[in-house]
Amino acid sequence: MKIFTPVYLKTSKNKFKKKFRPLGSKKKADFFVSLPDNLTGLLKYIPFIAGLKKKGTVKLLSPQTLADILELIKPKLFEIIYYQKPIRLFTEPFKQLKKRFINQNFHYLIDLNNPANLHLPYLINSERRITFYDKPYFPYYNILIKDGIESLRQFLKIPGAKPDRIFKFQKRETKKILKELKKKSPLLVINDGQEIEWEGDRILIGREIPEQGTLRFQILSVADAYYGKKDELHQFARLLKKKIL
Repeated sequence: MKIFTPVYLKTSKNKFKKKFRPLGSKKKADFFVSLPDNLTGLLKYIPFIAGLKKKGTVKLLSPQTLADILELIKPKLFEIIYYQKPIRLFTEPFKQLKKRFINQNFHYLIDLNNPANLHLPYLINSERRITFYDKPYFPYYNILIKDGIESLRQFLKIPGAKPDRIFKFQKRETKKILKELKKKSPLLVINDGQEIEWEGDRILIGREIPEQGTLRFQILSVADAYYGKKDELHQFARLLKKKIL
């Protein structure tokens, strides 16, 4: 099967060369979005994904590893489908998802991964298949975007979105935890184990709260500032417009 699949991809790609029809600007669209397979990448795209919701319905295909952060998103905004291993033709997970979507047509399939998954166009019925530019992706994807997510946002005319509004933070529970830790505002989240001058309390990731799980994001949502590694927490702090030291 591993030998057959690349051959099938190569010999069947002409089925995707059919031209697509323009979509009216006033029509609500159905989007199927494959999320990036890492947390930092996902957080970079959250403003775009939040904006898509204003244009229609959005289904998200996500690796199970992103479940922690996606659990913080308000449940009515998106339908989220998780997978354990990347979606591949002729596998059992592919067959199950194919049955699930066999009678559904999406206006747009958007793959935010790099490299793009060439198996997804076989899974989803969609005339307009979008990913970031690279020659091998055509015609599996027939809209290839250069210059990143901002160009994609402009192409689809996605309105501005306040990404912090898509999360459902348990602020009362978080403040209770901070009270137990004897922490109060102004609060600095430190994510590299080093001390730094600050006029208020500090909380150290990896010492006072775990390095994994949703609690670090919950704490950061009520904190005043962030200091440390330029990882997913740094991206999350930027997303919520926290002060970065």
